[in-house]
Amino acid sequence: MKLHHVETSATYRYPDPGELNTRIIVRRLRNTPDSTVGFDDVYPDSFKAWAKVMQVGATIYQNSAQLNDVITHFITLRYRRDRHITRDYEVVMGDSVFHVKRVRDLNYAHRFWLLECEESGHEPRRRRGHGYTAY
Repeated sequence: MKLHHVETSATYRYPDPGELNTRIIVRRLRNTPDSTVGFDDVYPDSFKAWAKVMQVGATIYQNSAQLNDVITHFITLRYRRDRHITRDYEVVMGDSVFHVKRVRDLNYAHRFWLLECEESGHEPRRRRGHGYTAY
């Protein structure tokens, strides 16, 4: 009897040229104690990147919600050898903030990352000069 090779994971399509068309900021979130009984958010490591941002379908959302690990968006960006993204990271796109739930190296080729994220709200506006800016 001949054994056949079985793929254990899907083969993903790489983004086409022009699909990485959204500017994002990827940053590591750390909570440090403040002078009261609370915490301050500190971002010791961040970088800008071009990404493809895509909302997930209803089936993926429902299945992830049943596991209490909600996924709302897939974010694809170029792989960086000098970085290692973990669950401690967030993605900021405009005023929206996405918490990274899982990171996949697409096809294990070290070319693109696929971040599975949950939208966690909006970036608080910061005062600069005469008005408020988003970041």
